[in-house]
Parts: sequence; C-alpha cells; structure tokens
Amino acid sequence: SKATVSVLNWARLPSSELAMVRLTHGNAAVLFSASLVGSTAAVPAWPIQDGYDRLPVMWFGANETGLDNATTLELISRHRVAGYGWQQGMGGTDAEKHANLGNGEVNLAAAVTHLADYLAKKQDGQVNKTLTFVYRQNELALSMFGRNRMAVSDPRNGEFWVRNPMNSSEACLWQQPWGTHDPAWNFSNARAVDYWIDSVIDEVAAEARWGVGAVFFDETDQGYCGRWNQPNFAPNCPKGLVNETVRELQAGNNAALARQVVALNAKNIIPILSSNNRFVRANRQVQAEAPCALPEDKTVAAIKAAGGVYARFYEGWPRSPLPWEHENPDLNAAMIENALIEAKHGIPAIMHTGGPCLPDALRPITRPGRLGGHFEWLLGTFLIVQTPHTVLSMSNRWYDKDFCWRSEFDVQYGRPLGDAVRLSPYVWARNFTHCTVHVDTQAHRGEIYLL
Repeated sequence: SKATVSVLNWARLPSSELAMVRLTHGNAAVLFSASLVGSTAAVPAWPIQDGYDRLPVMWFGANETGLDNATTLELISRHRVAGYGWQQGMGGTDAEKHANLGNGEVNLAAAVTHLADYLAKKQDGQVNKTLTFVYRQNELALSMFGRNRMAVSDPRNGEFWVRNPMNSSEACLWQQPWGTHDPAWNFSNARAVDYWIDSVIDEVAAEARWGVGAVFFDETDQGYCGRWNQPNFAPNCPKGLVNETVRELQAGNNAALARQVVALNAKNIIPILSSNNRFVRANRQVQAEAPCALPEDKTVAAIKAAGGVYARFYEGWPRSPLPWEHENPDLNAAMIENALIEAKHGIPAIMHTGGPCLPDALRPITRPGRLGGHFEWLLGTFLIVQTPHTVLSMSNRWYDKDFCWRSEFDVQYGRPLGDAVRLSPYVWARNFTHCTVHVDTQAHRGEIYLL
C-alpha cells in the first residue's frame, strides 16, 4: 500500500504564509494547515496506565523508501507506543536524503496518517490503543525539516543560533553526512524561542488531527550535558563553550521546553523528551558526576511550574548514550536511581535499550525458573524502576528491520509487592506477584526468577 504526497517547497515559503500540504492516502485526502486555532482541550494524561498487566512496548522505526506494508503494520499494532524517526521516507543514500531536504514534516505526516488509519480499524473498540508519535530534533535546526530550513535561510535570524566563542559572527555548525551544515538553537534568545514555539511547535501540534498523540523530541539537553564543552564539538568551533555560557543556554532551554510542553498539551499531545540529564540526588552512594550544566531538578521544576505533562526517554538504558560518559557500575547505578526519583515525581518513562533481533527472539520460556536469555540484565533493570506508566523499547538501530517481537514481551511479571529495595550502592531487589528481580550494576548482572 502506498501514499502519494504532493509537497510544497517548505524552504521557500515565507514565514507569514499559511503552509498547506495535501496528502492523498488511499481514497482519503487530508488538508493540513500549519496555522493553529485556539484550543480548549484539557491537559492530557499519559495513556499507559496498565503496565503491570501487560508489558508496554515501544516501536521506533523508519521505512526509508515509503509507507509500511500490512505485515509491518500488524507488528506495530502490538506495541503500546509507535512512531517514526527522521529517516522515514528520506531515502537510503546520502544523495537521496539531500534531495529530500525540507520534506521531513510531510514524510512523517504521511507515515503516521497511514499508521493511524490502520490502527483505527485494527483497534476499533479496544481499550488500550497504540499511542502514535512523530519525530522532531530539539537541539539542532536539522535540515531535514522545512521549518528549520526556512529559519536558517533567513539572514535576519542569525541570533537564533549558538555562536562560535572565538568568532561571534558565525554560528557553530554540525556537518551532516548528506552535505548540510546545521546550527544549534540558542534558546536563551527570546526571538529564537518565539520562532520555535510559533512555527516549529505550532506546525507539529496541528498533526493531532491525524491521530498523532505524542511528539518525540531528540537531544533535548545533550549540548548542555557535555557536548558543547568538548574540544571540536563542531568543526568550526574547536574550543568548546565555557561552563557559564552552557548554563545560560540550558536555563533558556528549560524555559523553552516548558513552553513547548504546554503548547502541545493544549492540543492533547504529550511530548516525549529524550534526555541525558539526572537529578542531583541520583548520584548518592556512587561516584557519578551530574552530566549537565544544570541538573534535571531545574528542568522538571520549570515544566511542572508551567503545568506541563511529558514523558522522559532514556536512550541506551541503563547506561548513558553520551560518548564522553563511558558505561560503568556507578553510572548505571545513578541512572537506575534517577528513574526511581522520576517515578516519585510522577514522570512517565520510556527505557530504550540495545537489543538486536536474534534468531531466538521467539523462544520458549518456562516457569517456574530463570527468565534467562540475552536480555535478562536489561529487563531486570527495567523491572526495578517500572511503574504502571513505564514503557520498554529494544533495538540496536532505528529502522523497521531493527524491531521485532520477543518472547520476553509476553511474559507476565505481575504487580510489584513494593518499591525496589537498594541493598548496596550497586544492588537492588524487587518482588512481584509473578517474579523476583535482583540487579547488580557492579557485576553487570540481572536475575529474574519467574514464579
């Protein structure tokens, strides 16, 4: 099944115009307006409330060449959260991606509309429906997206970007494999934040009418969590930024995050914020330094003060995906403790962890006995921090072929008999109605005994 997309050249649209895209999907046509009308919607609730009854799993794939077929859609429908990354519809080669620059919004909209149509029929009358999402990059003005290209191409917007500390007349630029050089947003600048909210967020919020219930924001704080302090953090900015500048940038970013969360909530959309940050208290009992210029305490306070609802995404759980933070027992312990603190704050979390689709993905699991398998350690860390709202995701990359159903997803782990107990700086244990869990980050071992 295919959809044809007639695309305006978003990069050439003046910001004052109403951007319209016509999507022809099967026999249905959707007219999309990037301009929003007022909303009276109540603040949405995170829809995954029953995670102890059945393990909630997330699909985060992409089909570079077009829309998913019926077989893939059937697999996606088994997931509680599902959506597509920036790679969707962009082509497999760098040349194809370059030819698709500016079409990211349209490609993602077509894919999610296609998915939402399928789910509406497949899950009709079903209580626990799949929450669908689209992707946006929060840190860089990624050239895949038309609204970013509009901003970057306008010379009046020079103040929107993080500047080279050695030459304030130029923005720090990240070289992409497809040939573009993309700047990072400077959210300590009021005009940049206004454009981000009124144009980028305004556009993606309009996709609620197609069934989009969430937006995944990538790298909401990676720059402030070490990247911009690194030498050669951008090819034309070899010295990095001083800590005072990074703190100022992150303070502006926290305020912008609060605004974007509230703006999306008003359209009944829940942001999923991919973060590398931690609470100060997460480092107790271990020697892991807080990775960011400002701790997660500040971000949560800003969003809570605004009344926003969002979910936290951990990439590479339980380790940190930052290349300058090497996996170690202290870091893994701090990440587990951080997720437990977030749970106390009522923040839903999605734990994405590495896991290839191996030939024995569907294997016999018997009880009583050890869960075993390749991913017992990772599932153990997940169960230690699990709440009714927590979601698991497992893949090594971000394409459709990297996601598969696994026997572990169908196991009944039960309801917890209490909170996780920290037995030592590196060890936690937790009992469920249908299993017991023991995790040791120092030994890098997890044991799940099925009852």
